[in-house]
Amino acid sequence: MKTVNKYNEKKHSDSIDLFRLIVPFIILVVYIVAALMIFRSHETTEETSRLVSYLEKNSESIAEAVYVSGSSRRNDEPDKAYVDAAYFPFYFRHLTMSMTLNNSSSYSLIDPKGFVITSVGTNALKSGEKFVADKGFVPDAPVTADKLTEGVAEGRRGRCYCTVNDIPYMLIYRPIGDTKYSLFSFIPQSYIIQQVSANTARVRQIIRNILVAIAIFSIVMAVLYVSYRARLDKSNLVLVNEAETDQLTKLFNKISTQKYIEDYLVKEESGAHSPALFFLIDIDNFKNINDTRGHAFGDEVLSAIGTKLSTSFRASDIAGRIGGDEFLVFIKNVDDDSLTEQYCSRVSDIFSYFTVGEYTKYTVTASIGMSKYPDHGSDFMTLYKNADRAVYVSKKNGKNRLTAYNSSDIPDVSDEEIEKAHRE
Repeated sequence: MKTVNKYNEKKHSDSIDLFRLIVPFIILVVYIVAALMIFRSHETTEETSRLVSYLEKNSESIAEAVYVSGSSRRNDEPDKAYVDAAYFPFYFRHLTMSMTLNNSSSYSLIDPKGFVITSVGTNALKSGEKFVADKGFVPDAPVTADKLTEGVAEGRRGRCYCTVNDIPYMLIYRPIGDTKYSLFSFIPQSYIIQQVSANTARVRQIIRNILVAIAIFSIVMAVLYVSYRARLDKSNLVLVNEAETDQLTKLFNKISTQKYIEDYLVKEESGAHSPALFFLIDIDNFKNINDTRGHAFGDEVLSAIGTKLSTSFRASDIAGRIGGDEFLVFIKNVDDDSLTEQYCSRVSDIFSYFTVGEYTKYTVTASIGMSKYPDHGSDFMTLYKNADRAVYVSKKNGKNRLTAYNSSDIPDVSDEEIEKAHRE
């Protein structure tokens, strides 16, 4: 009988509260992850810039070392061009092999006209030809071969991206002193990516640790919250049921009985108006029971009636204790007259042979009044008053019976007379 309660409404409210709690947390996590990704991107960019700067300094050092080594010969020989052609290639090959950063880089010595004097390393440009004539060499836009040739002739320094035999490189070019020769350093882009990845590994590890910590924290919080909600839901269910329940009979109390019947009637008024039966049950001679057998026995009678009513009807029906010795049973969806008769018989039969007492059996009877929705009223108070008048008739006709409300058979009596009949 207790499946209808406020717990479902409370659960809906709790789900809204949960949504309000989770959404800010999710937004916070998204912001943290986004910030970490931005930080990682920034660190990668910074590390790339630092590595490129280092590579440029390395090329600068090689060019300077070649120039310094060749200059010692150059100063001693009157034929500068001969020295440049004879000694610079020698020192270039020796120094680049000893100062190279990795085995996959290559270096080329370029003369002022753009010819490759000599090359060192794998996948290097071909010696004896203009570097722009090497079909494997393709600079990336916006740099063109002509602009690169012009820059070499003017002794410029710079860098660009290119491919040599379909392998992507970063090209760093530097003049070798005042010799009009240039150094081409080809650094594989795969090497740059590898170095940046290695150098930012610590940052990635920190980010991974933070994300793992967030995930663990989220799981722990979820587990704690689910555990907390389970305990709170159980506690709320107990509190709600206690607030709605008559503790002696374990039926609905007066307030919750009226509330759930009114809720049903409001829904029916906006829907199909499915008929329902309103039974008002008044225990006969209950004051005499309390006076002669004691209040403890009276409580035992009420408890036994509550147990009987809670097990005699459907879970969707409503049964409650609405007064000291007054009970109410509301039967929903009674669509035909045969069902009405069945339910009237069922309610009457409860008190046909109803006895209470472990040793001395006491027969309990009741005067019952029945009104029908919507024939005898469309709201709780109208149905109650009409059923109460039917109870009055049952009392006046000898008690221990059920009377269905009929406006033509019910005498016009005052509320005082009805109340007096209830006390009998």
